[in-house]
Amino acid sequence: PRHKIPLKFYMCMKVYINMVTESELLQVAEDMRIQLEEWQREIIFDRETKRFCVNCGRKKGKTTASEFRTAMRLLNGEVPGHGLVGGIAITSEEFKSAKQILAAIKTILVGFEWRFTKEETRMDEEKKIAYATTTEVRMPNGSRALAFPAGVSGDNMRPWSFHEKHHDEADFQNDEVFASTAACLARFDGVEILQSTPNILGDRTTYFAKAFFGTMEGFKIYHLPSADEHGKATSAHISQSWLDNYRKTHSSREYEREVLARYVSDISCVFPNHVIHDCVSDDIEFASPDVFIGAQYAAFDAENSVIAENY
Repeated sequence: PRHKIPLKFYMCMKVYINMVTESELLQVAEDMRIQLEEWQREIIFDRETKRFCVNCGRKKGKTTASEFRTAMRLLNGEVPGHGLVGGIAITSEEFKSAKQILAAIKTILVGFEWRFTKEETRMDEEKKIAYATTTEVRMPNGSRALAFPAGVSGDNMRPWSFHEKHHDEADFQNDEVFASTAACLARFDGVEILQSTPNILGDRTTYFAKAFFGTMEGFKIYHLPSADEHGKATSAHISQSWLDNYRKTHSSREYEREVLARYVSDISCVFPNHVIHDCVSDDIEFASPDVFIGAQYAAFDAENSVIAENY
């Protein structure tokens, strides 16, 4: 028997003719010769988690997960925006990187047979025509994604409200960026996605590092090296010969950081930096006449020098 649905319910529903299912998205990825791994599918389809921290080795696929997640939310009308309100923000240390991610999102939409116009009046849901520039993609259903440079302090994003903000190479963005943009998620109780390899200094006090090591609670944490302990590739799309050559042509610190996604500041230290940092005190009362001073010159103005007593 047919069930009658009240007309009022129909009036409240928003159903777009070009909405996509999980299986359809996976099929387009396969058509693009991209085999999405389990952790990527988790990020793409998860609508419950509010904060992600993804620490990846090079070429593991962290931006791919972000790109497919954004494409799906755009197609399904989940992130409508207008003016300074709504949508997904893609930001990176370098503006060109954010633009490249937006370009990859457009490529995914092309896989669903979408075309693009620079004239907003030509957008058409039925004909699959969306509005796009190098810094914005907007669908006829109102959903949009925008690219931003992180800058020094994130002030260019401060006036906006977003459903999501994705920080590419988050461990290379200043902590001021995260402080400035935190309130951008308040209106929609939005999602924050941090994705990066570890910073060059191995600094564990950055916003990204605090999320990764659990100092800041509430993040779903991923640690995804490009190679295992034996140097073997952890993904089918990562060339073993590329990994072997990378290990031969780069220092052990570079390999650990870039491929194994490890914080490497502690490799040559007597005391790990995070242990020293936890012991730092502004006021010192010496109980012994013997005091030793240690100076560190290589990371000027980035890490603490230490006065140790009775060492």
